[in-house]
Amino acid sequence: MSVALQGPAERLDYSHNWAADLDDSGSPSDTISDSVWSLSGQDDGGSPSPAVYSDAQANAVTSAWVRDLQLNGVYTLRNVITTAAGRTFSHAWIIRCGYR
Repeated sequence: MSVALQGPAERLDYSHNWAADLDDSGSPSDTISDSVWSLSGQDDGGSPSPAVYSDAQANAVTSAWVRDLQLNGVYTLRNVITTAAGRTFSHAWIIRCGYR
């Protein structure tokens, strides 16, 4: 699990390199067939809900942008991939919204 600090007005990208997981002895040279991102955490109901958008996949790296976080909120960003061989992997970030 990774930890990050993001300001309330920032739109930041988060990425994970799955190469080590995809190229192991059990399934060498596996590829990503699906990548799903989710964001959970605080939503004050009065402003835009926190959002993940423009997720991308390039070779073994998945990426997504996060925006509209609420000041002092704590969020969990998770990326779950499924591989061509049928394996599933997950990586998560804890994001605290505050000023740097």
